[in-house]
Amino acid sequence: MVAFDTFWGEQDQGYNAIFGRLRQGKHICEQVLTLVKERAAIEEDYAKKLAKLAKTFSPKEEIGTLREALDTLRTQLEISAKTHAAMASDVRTQIEKRLQENMAIQAAVRKKVEIQNLKNMRWLLKFLSNIMQYQAVIDKHMKLKQSQTTAVLKSKERYESKSLEVENLNLQLRGSLPQKEFDKLTLRRDKAQQAANQSEVDYKSGTAKLMEISSAWVTDWKTVCAEALILETKRLEFLRDDIWDFANMLSSVCVSDDQCCENVRMKLEQFDLESDLELFVKTRSTGAKIPEPIEYVKYRTREELERQAAENPYPSQTFTGTLGHNSLNANNDNYKGRFDTSSYNFSTASFRSDSKEGSIMSNTLPRYLSGDGELPTNFDTADRKLSLAADPLSNQPSENGDSYDDDEPYDPYDLPKTEYICEVQVKYDYLSQAVEELTIKKGQIIPVWSKGEDGWWEGSAVENGRTRKGLFPSNFVTVL
Repeated sequence: MVAFDTFWGEQDQGYNAIFGRLRQGKHICEQVLTLVKERAAIEEDYAKKLAKLAKTFSPKEEIGTLREALDTLRTQLEISAKTHAAMASDVRTQIEKRLQENMAIQAAVRKKVEIQNLKNMRWLLKFLSNIMQYQAVIDKHMKLKQSQTTAVLKSKERYESKSLEVENLNLQLRGSLPQKEFDKLTLRRDKAQQAANQSEVDYKSGTAKLMEISSAWVTDWKTVCAEALILETKRLEFLRDDIWDFANMLSSVCVSDDQCCENVRMKLEQFDLESDLELFVKTRSTGAKIPEPIEYVKYRTREELERQAAENPYPSQTFTGTLGHNSLNANNDNYKGRFDTSSYNFSTASFRSDSKEGSIMSNTLPRYLSGDGELPTNFDTADRKLSLAADPLSNQPSENGDSYDDDEPYDPYDLPKTEYICEVQVKYDYLSQAVEELTIKKGQIIPVWSKGEDGWWEGSAVENGRTRKGLFPSNFVTVL
């Protein structure tokens, strides 16, 4: 083991080296504490931002396998946010707290304040106390040593000066001098010799005292060096352990983040482009028929209509409008030209332009064409053909392959067993006009079971406390 036995040198240079190192160690602990506190604050702030990001990220508009991957991404963001928040808490409660206790003990020892409830730091308190006690003793011995050294140097200088004076006087007395001069020099020499003898005594006693002080200082300095070695060893081990724990915490967060990324990648491996595209077409398709633009219809005054009715009360024409629950578009080749209205008198009919559908709507029609849902009991074959032509749902298959058979009564409470294909939200109120129709109100969420090619969809809703199914116009709703 390394020993602190090489801190001597002239003018006690080892003193500055040892206690300078202790001061540097304190400064390093402060820097590490600042680093840990700042990193914990960064982790906490990062965790809050991740949590906010995960909360605001909402991939509801996406569908299919990509939607699942995006949901996984949001979940992993939440997990990562919790991991970073936990890491910040651990750093504060473990590493930062230990460093603060370390700093508090050192400060308390310097100020001679008693420390309580710091069992894990008793070793530090003990050695710091010893160091501070030894430093006080060393400082006292050093001051004595320095002052005694100064006194010894002065007594040495005086002793050497007096001895030199005696030597010079003895040399002068050896020459031939008058008796009077000889007696005078002899007197001076005797006085100088007495002063030299006293300086020698002072010089010897000063050096002896300095030797005693130095011996005590050397003993105490060896003890200080040994204690400083222990303290420095403990400090280095303490910082190493704390930084090791800190690095492990950072590493665990990195591992957790990597696992979150791996979970997202695994979900993305299940992404199926064709499946997502097919799902979009199936749930959001609006039809393959390209609509034609609205044709020009010349405005005709009431007088012109009455005059035409008087001239030809049964004109043969193609009817375009709304019959019962079937919205018949003039551009639909399945129905164009199939309604021969020559047998019905429309002279009293009034017409209006429907700006939403771009078609002419009939306000006044025979009862079984006006949408009351019932056919007269005395209609003839021509009427029956007209009814069938006006009711394409009777022979047109729906999107899921079902067909509407007039021979079977429509049971609105016989709900489909299959899963609905989509959900819609009602834009406009619609009041049912037949038993097979469904009354819907603005804002309702309707599950759709089938889609007819004529634009009427079948869904279900609660009426009078019971869930029933029925048809409703698709242009009154928005697909969710």
